Amino acid sequence: MDWNRVKAEFAFDGALRDIYVLGTSHAHWKAAWAALRELDPPPVLTSLGCSGPMPENLDWAAAFGETRPMLAVTVGRVALNCHFFDESEIEFDLDPRDVASRDDAEGIAQFMSILGEATGRPVILTCENVKHAVIARYDPAAARVVWLAIQP
Repeated sequence: MDWNRVKAEFAFDGALRDIYVLGTSHAHWKAAWAALRELDPPPVLTSLGCSGPMPENLDWAAAFGETRPMLAVTVGRVALNCHFFDESEIEFDLDPRDVASRDDAEGIAQFMSILGEATGRPVILTCENVKHAVIARYDPAAARVVWLAIQP
């Protein structure tokens, strides 16, 4: 990865960046959940102002209803937040100001790889809420992240 070309994608413009796994089912969520439980440091689940360890499985999800829990994952210096908007997509957001180095970007790429390997689905990094504005893509068939910002 050429950090000098990629870093422009993380210049602060007032918007977050999103990581998506699209076209997911409950089975994809379960697979991603199991992979996330293996992370170090472990993710933290927050709901109604209370934080605690990530539950063992997704059985708890139906009980939250409208409370909108958030799963916080830390990858190096970068905070990633999952808000559980829709079962048909797994979405994490991040503040581009947290991505200040090549190591930070590589951590995001590694996280995308973990999600992609667990679900067997492509994973994309985009501008906030703009799924067609792809910055990077993980393809499980190729088993690598491609930074579209550095393509000729």
